[in-house]
Amino acid sequence: MDERLKSALDIANLMVTYNNQKELIKQEFKEDCLYHENGHRFVVDRELINFLSTLLQLGHEQDMVILDDFENPFMIGDVKEFLDKIFTIYAEVTTKYHHRYTLLKSNRSISKMMEL
Repeated sequence: MDERLKSALDIANLMVTYNNQKELIKQEFKEDCLYHENGHRFVVDRELINFLSTLLQLGHEQDMVILDDFENPFMIGDVKEFLDKIFTIYAEVTTKYHHRYTLLKSNRSISKMMEL
């Protein structure tokens, strides 16, 4: 096989593997951002964090109702405590995502990418 063709195929395989692994890491991040409490599910994201922060800034600290991901009402007893839980999850998950993404970007071989 022509050396240039082999090189092009190797690069194409590397890019396919890179994009597949990148998508897997992103999907794992999204799954890790799901938080369940008392039968309710919430996607932990900046929007939820900002909404809870706004509630606290407006002085709503106790017994606030928000909607979960399925638009079912959920009573938050202590808004600050709930926000702290959500923020901790978000910080841990994004740090893990950043670490895995950085490792992926630094690997230039298919076998090392598959180990992530």
